[in-house]
This record gives sequence, structure tokens and C-alpha cells, in this order.
Amino acid sequence: MCYYLTAYTSTKGTKKAFTIKKNQPVYIYALYQNRNKKYIKVKNSAGKYGYIKVGSSMLFKRSSCIFGG
Repeated sequence: MCYYLTAYTSTKGTKKAFTIKKNQPVYIYALYQNRNKKYIKVKNSAGKYGYIKVGSSMLFKRSSCIFGG
């Protein structure tokens, strides 16, 4: 099981911006969709921005305000 997510500097996903570890909070700034590809723009506690590609894995807790519960 994966306990981290990689945030990239752009939606191309070639250069790593930072790693989001389990239980580390990040702030969501924007949601992007380009045809069938979806991305989330996030900001970590150090103030760095990054993009996460939305896949089939669970990104948020079930009690998250985004997904409801």
C-alpha cells in the first residue's frame, strides 16, 4: 500500500515538486480537466505548489469535505 503521493511541477508530470506523506495536510487550489485527464493543484505547508494526477487510488479520507461521507 502506498503511503505518499508525488506532486509535480506541472500537469505534464515529469519533474517532482515535492512528496506528500501520509497525514500531511495540503491545500487544494484548483481542479483541472483536459479531456479524460484530471489534476489537482495543491500547496504544501512550505508554500510550494504542485500538481497531482487523479487516478483510481483514494486521495482523501472518506470524511473529507470534498467527497462527503
